[in-house]
Amino acid sequence: TEFWAYAVFFVLLTAFLFDYKLVLFVNIGIIASTIISWIINGDALITQYNIRSVLILRGVCLILSLTSLQLITYFGGEFLVKKLEKISESDPLTGLYNRRNMYQEIENKLSKSVPVSIAMMDIDDFKTINDKYGHENGDEVLVKVANIIRSNLKNVDLAFRYGGEEFLILIEGDNNAAYQIISKMNEEIINTNFKFGKQNFKITITCGIADSSESTDYTKLIDIADTYLYKGKNSGKAQIIMK
Repeated sequence: TEFWAYAVFFVLLTAFLFDYKLVLFVNIGIIASTIISWIINGDALITQYNIRSVLILRGVCLILSLTSLQLITYFGGEFLVKKLEKISESDPLTGLYNRRNMYQEIENKLSKSVPVSIAMMDIDDFKTINDKYGHENGDEVLVKVANIIRSNLKNVDLAFRYGGEEFLILIEGDNNAAYQIISKMNEEIINTNFKFGKQNFKITITCGIADSSESTDYTKLIDIADTYLYKGKNSGKAQIIMK
């Protein structure tokens, strides 16, 4: 009797520590199925003299099984949740972050006592690339550009696929520091050769950079960077514009 009281306590404890409904139902299901199997196998009609020891042994084994399953369920579930979160936050084509948590990340950066820059980058004449070489090859361009962006960022910086052929790059540092990073990306992109079949071509990008000295409101800061981007687009493309 004492042992089964401990068993019930264990079930309730694990239910309290984890997702109580899920754990409670799982534990009850395991216990019920175990007892039913004992009955079916005739083991419930124990004729041994030391019945208390047999019941305690079975109870210990049952608790060990429950503990193992709960640990596997908990840590396995935690791993899957993190994996799914990563997938849901990433752009499936480029592997960069998507816009799901972008605004929250920008707000977090702006709340720190360090300068922050936003760079809005756009691939020039991307529609022409898609029309001339096909969308599959256009996707290859996006992937290569994303890889160049990623490889040039510091650990504290983040890059997002903002939409289509446009990228938002979040950099810890003022616009001069951001300009150095974007210039390096730009040089690498310009020097990248794209080959589709027998055709070779190169691409250019236009970028607008704004930093937190211009605004600490993330929506305004994005708009300012976007304004610089379109200023560059309307004045010849293939350039980096900032204050």
